[in-house]
Amino acid sequence: MNTLRHRPHTQSGMVLLMALVMLLLVTLLGVTSVRMLTVEERMAANSFDRNLAFQAAETALREGEALAASNTAPPPTAMDCGQLNNGACVNGLCSPPVPACNSARWDDASFNGWRNATTLVSPLAAGAPQFFVEHLGPGFVCDPQEQPPNTVCNGYRITARSQPADGRAVVILQSIYIALMLTMARDHTLFYEAYNDASDDNGDDNGDGRRDDNGDDNGDDNGDDNGDDNGDDNGDDRRDDNFTNDVRVQRSAVPGRISWREIIR
Repeated sequence: MNTLRHRPHTQSGMVLLMALVMLLLVTLLGVTSVRMLTVEERMAANSFDRNLAFQAAETALREGEALAASNTAPPPTAMDCGQLNNGACVNGLCSPPVPACNSARWDDASFNGWRNATTLVSPLAAGAPQFFVEHLGPGFVCDPQEQPPNTVCNGYRITARSQPADGRAVVILQSIYIALMLTMARDHTLFYEAYNDASDDNGDDNGDGRRDDNGDDNGDDNGDDNGDDNGDDNGDDRRDDNFTNDVRVQRSAVPGRISWREIIR
C-alpha cells in the first residue's frame, strides 16, 4: 500500500513585503501632510505679521501727514549726501531732499532722523512705527481742477515704516502730501469771514444787492457784489472773480494726500 507524502509549502514572504510597502506609503503620506500643515501655518503667520506691519506703517504715515498739515518750518540746514545726520532732520521734519544723492534717506542704514509714532497698532507689533517728513518746497498746485491753477501750497514727502526687528516683516510706505501755506490760509479765512459779515440775510430793495434768505441773486443795479453776481461797478467787489477763486482755494485746498506707494526692497 502506497502512502502519500505531503511536502510542506515553503513561505515566499510576499504578504509581509506588501504590508511593509503599504506601511511605508502611509508613513510618507503622514509626514507630507504634517509638513504641508507646518508650511501653511507659517504662511498664515507671515501674512498676519505683514498685515500688522502694514497697518503700523500706515498709522505712522498718517501721523507724519498730520505733522505736514501743521506747516511747521523745516530745519534750515541743507541735506548733505555724505552726512545725512548733519542736523537737516529735527524731530521727524527734514529739509528738502537733494536729487543728486546716490541714495535716499530711507535707504541709508545710518540715517537716524526717524521719529517714533505715538500710536501703537497692537501689542503684537514689533514696536512703535517710525516716520520722517521731507519738505519739498512751495509752488504746488492746490486744486488740479482749478483754472488757472493756484500754486500756493507746500509739498511734503512722508516716509513711514514699521519697526524693524529680527524675523519680523518690515513695510515702508510713502506719500506726497499737499498743505496750504499758513499765510495764505489766514488771508483766505479773513477774506471769507469778511464776506460772511457783509452778507445781508434779510435783503432789501435799497440798492444793497446783498443776497436775501431766498438766495436771490437779482439785486438791483446799484448793488455791490457781496452775493449778487449781477451787481454794477459801484459795488465793493467783495465777490468778484478774485474772491471767488480765493473761496474755492479755501474750500478745496484743504490738506490732503495726493499719492502714495509702498517701497519694495
